[in-house]
Amino acid sequence: LREAPPLVAFTTIALGGFRGILADLLWMRIATLQEAGRYVEIAQLSDWITKLEPTFSDVWGYHAWNMAYNISAWFEAPADRWRWVEQGVRLLREDGLRYNPRDPRLYWELGWIYHHKIGGSTDPASGYYRARLFDAMAAILPDGRGGSPVEAGSLQTRFGLEPARMAELDRTVGPLDWRLPESHALYWAWCGRRQAGSPPDLMLERLFYQSMMMTALRGGFLDETLQGSAVRRIRTDLFPAALAVLDEARR
Repeated sequence: LREAPPLVAFTTIALGGFRGILADLLWMRIATLQEAGRYVEIAQLSDWITKLEPTFSDVWGYHAWNMAYNISAWFEAPADRWRWVEQGVRLLREDGLRYNPRDPRLYWELGWIYHHKIGGSTDPASGYYRARLFDAMAAILPDGRGGSPVEAGSLQTRFGLEPARMAELDRTVGPLDWRLPESHALYWAWCGRRQAGSPPDLMLERLFYQSMMMTALRGGFLDETLQGSAVRRIRTDLFPAALAVLDEARR
């Protein structure tokens, strides 16, 4: 493990092969806590497991999903929910992928939170999530478009986005509006597909074309607002790219 935090480095060296035994015991405890719905305690145990076995990708996916879906649902205030959803995103982006940069599953987990949790409608606070993401991205890219080298550091630090990859994705299926969750879902699916290689990862392929469809169907904005929310519009200019992605998926 390179550039590991001191605690991770210490447990790796000090415990050696016993890390696996302790991690198994913690997993057994997590199963018991999940049956009781004690998700906050699960978050703590999951954090310990990531310290014990940082290259075990299953725990990163489970830990992030628990934060974004289970713990967030305990709270009524949208701001409190968003804090846990955002923690799940950061956990995968800043830690999970740091230790497992070639694991397609973690790219899917990250893209899925953007596509389903933030961009979807299953959570009553999803509109709030989209507004927070929109505002945060608009502070860096006011018009939602990349291209300026001045933005590179902020995009990578705040969102883990590499401008060169953004530009490549824009040339392939865009131009995208990077203030939208669908664009982020496409980005992480795109990065994961590169890591998966051949044969392709089916979950990533599905996420890529699903996000592309949503981008074409609601990837733009009108100037008007409806009850304080921006009105989404169809991006007919993206139909050729969307059809090409569907044709690729069909093959």
